[in-house]
Amino acid sequence: MKQKNSIRYKIAALRTRIQMSKRGRTTREVSGKLISMLNRYVAIFLGFVAVYFLLLFLLIKAEQGAPDATIHTIGQAIWYSLATFTTVGYGDLYPVTPLGRIIASV
Repeated sequence: MKQKNSIRYKIAALRTRIQMSKRGRTTREVSGKLISMLNRYVAIFLGFVAVYFLLLFLLIKAEQGAPDATIHTIGQAIWYSLATFTTVGYGDLYPVTPLGRIIASV
């Protein structure tokens, strides 16, 4: 690992700055773009998580009225979705209503 006080580190940092300046970019511009890209990916990830939990909530609501339903809580819904997503499919939990099956297929 290069130490910040070493000559190699300073030369590498200088080389990076020269390459960025040749391209017309400053360190702040590059870091700003990286932060912007990171924020975009975090927003996309949080969007997927929100949709995932919305679908789990809808699955619980769809299965709630069925007498032979096996999915009653958020924990059971998460367990079912992870077991299905990883293709383990234990078969201990499964949707029984048509709407629950449609939501599970999504």
